[in-house]
Amino acid sequence: MASLKDDSINFDKLENEVDEAMKAENLYWLQNDAKFRAVKQKGTYEEFKEIVAAAHLKPLAKNDKIQLEEKIVSPWNSLGSNSKSAVGTETKDSHSSDFTSPVSSQAFVLFWRKQKSHKDKASYLHKLLETGGPGAILTVFKNEIPFGLLGEFLISVSLEKEQFDSKILEMLLTTLAQTGRFNLSLSFLSSSEKDCLKEIVTYLEKLSVDSTALKELYDM
Repeated sequence: MASLKDDSINFDKLENEVDEAMKAENLYWLQNDAKFRAVKQKGTYEEFKEIVAAAHLKPLAKNDKIQLEEKIVSPWNSLGSNSKSAVGTETKDSHSSDFTSPVSSQAFVLFWRKQKSHKDKASYLHKLLETGGPGAILTVFKNEIPFGLLGEFLISVSLEKEQFDSKILEMLLTTLAQTGRFNLSLSFLSSSEKDCLKEIVTYLEKLSVDSTALKELYDM
């Protein structure tokens, strides 16, 4: 019979994981509400992005004292920057042999933000499809792809497209188009992100892939 010592729980680690999950959950809903406010304002794409990115920020009170030189040691938008830890029970390093797919968009975003380069990000997407197939992405983004993330996918993949064989790359684009509220995500792509999409499709065509269906899905 195993002793309690053998089954000891690292409560500090567990607390950190729960805290990160709660932060991701709160940020998701704050940004979701911000999307609707931004759409009603009918501003430009850049204004829309700024509103959503700053969704978690609160106005300062008049008596708040800010000592910039002494206290600002990291980017002001800390929730939007790389998180120090991800939900360890849901994701592992993309290069790990025991790779585990995230079970929520919040967990995915936490891990995605930890990737330091486009190569690492593209590798993660490749591994996600390679190990879990389309279902791994459709499960995570069954409601929607978080704002701005579709564009980030396209940028990273276009820069590291040689990592993908034609089958995986075509599967990635096709699967993304089946996620929740995809047309909304597509409508907010910037011109440079659309150029990345065109570059990926052109690359597939060079690999003898019929791009007709993809062009219809992405309104090209």
